[in-house]
Formats: sequence, structure tokens, C-alpha cells
Amino acid sequence: MDVQVLLEGKIRKVKLPAGSTIKTAINAVDANEQTILVKLNGKICHSKSKLSQGDKVELVGIIYGG
Repeated sequence: MDVQVLLEGKIRKVKLPAGSTIKTAINAVDANEQTILVKLNGKICHSKSKLSQGDKVELVGIIYGG
């Protein structure tokens, strides 16, 4: 299945196996799961959420520190 992943202002088209999760998409674009917030089709979600053909995943970097 094909999904779109938006990371750092760039849209990447990613081909994943059917039944993949957002975590699979995160790994496909070499993002660090611990430093991002995930949005699936505009709604915040968990990295274990299942993906469907044509989904849009947005990975938003979290800035933290002191």
C-alpha cells in the first residue's frame, strides 16, 4: 500500500506492506519515534495505529530541553 509521510516539510511517498502500522512508516523514513508527535489524516494518534491505502502521516518534531 502507498502512504504519504510528511517529515521536516517534505512529503515522501512510502510503499508499505498491507497491515502496516505507523511505526513501520516511521522506520521507513528513518525518523526517531521518541522525538516526534504522530498525526494520521490530521488527528493525533499512536504509533501502533494501523495504516490504510492513501493515508497521510505527519511526523512533527518535538523540541524539549532545559
